[in-house]
Amino acid sequence: MGFVQVLWAAISTVLSTAGVIGMGAVLIRRGWVGPAAVKEWSKTVTGFLLPCFLFSNMSSTTLDQLQEGWVLPVFCVVHIMIGMLLGTVTSMLLRADWGPLGSPTTAGRCFAGGIIAMSGFGNASLGLSMMPAIIAGNPALGTKEHAAFCVTLYAVLNKVGIWSVAAELLSSCKLDEEKRLGQPSIVVKMLTEPVNVAAAAGLAVGLTPPLKALFVSGAPLGWAMNSCKTVGTACFPLMTLLLGCNLAQGTSSDRVDMPSVGVVTIVRLVVFPFVCLGVSRFCMANGWLPNDPMIQFVILLEGCVPTAMTMGMAAPGPNTQKAVSAMLFWQYIFSGFTMAVFIAIFLDEVLS
Repeated sequence: MGFVQVLWAAISTVLSTAGVIGMGAVLIRRGWVGPAAVKEWSKTVTGFLLPCFLFSNMSSTTLDQLQEGWVLPVFCVVHIMIGMLLGTVTSMLLRADWGPLGSPTTAGRCFAGGIIAMSGFGNASLGLSMMPAIIAGNPALGTKEHAAFCVTLYAVLNKVGIWSVAAELLSSCKLDEEKRLGQPSIVVKMLTEPVNVAAAAGLAVGLTPPLKALFVSGAPLGWAMNSCKTVGTACFPLMTLLLGCNLAQGTSSDRVDMPSVGVVTIVRLVVFPFVCLGVSRFCMANGWLPNDPMIQFVILLEGCVPTAMTMGMAAPGPNTQKAVSAMLFWQYIFSGFTMAVFIAIFLDEVLS
């Protein structure tokens, strides 16, 4: 697969996503959807649609698949930790007098938790939409079905982290005057969040044959699983529309300065992929990665995606949402080019 084809695949993916985001922006700008509706639909997505998607997908997991792909969720955690570490260093530099911008920035002072979250949690599902074009030019990677399994297995813990760890980090920001009091600890949130419960329940069904037999097509509870799959498919289009509604508030925020937005964008789209490549090479040299080109490629691919779009929905207040939206907007503007470059590098790394 040539560089031009890879570049076009990346740009097409980002443009198609941007098109849906634009539709969401039109909805809010024309007044066809109000802020109250956006808030209620966000609750519906996180409390019902996304859990249905996770439960239905994780319920198809088998023990053999886990034995083959266990390294994917492990690397998801490793990537999150690396990203959060980079975000912590970035936030420290942005609020220091001797930082790269010469003086403390608004983001460094008031959005430190947001910077850490934006650096640590990528859009794990974005790579899945690019896989058909990538596999078509590089069949040695494997099949589309194998690609879907690898990306889904990697993405589960990423989604869990967004609605627990990242949401807690965003709640710690100082951009909104109103603070939610009496919030449960992060451990309690991780154990009680609907997305986390649904993922655990789906995995339990998939790994328990007698229980799994109740949910297959034609079984007593087969209709329930089919319903969850149907409802779950509406999750991502609606989430993208809701992101557009949030982005309609503007490409910048008076609470987060643009130089800081630029620094965070560079860290997530340029620095982070190179660090992940180094970690992958170290693991390969020590024989810690399976000899599966698809698994190796997905691990690398997930290191070059922009921040998860759901971060805008996890933000607790309007000013925090505007700050997140500004950073997301500029990341997705530049991610088409950066992803294309890194995908070409990663393909050469895996297949050479």
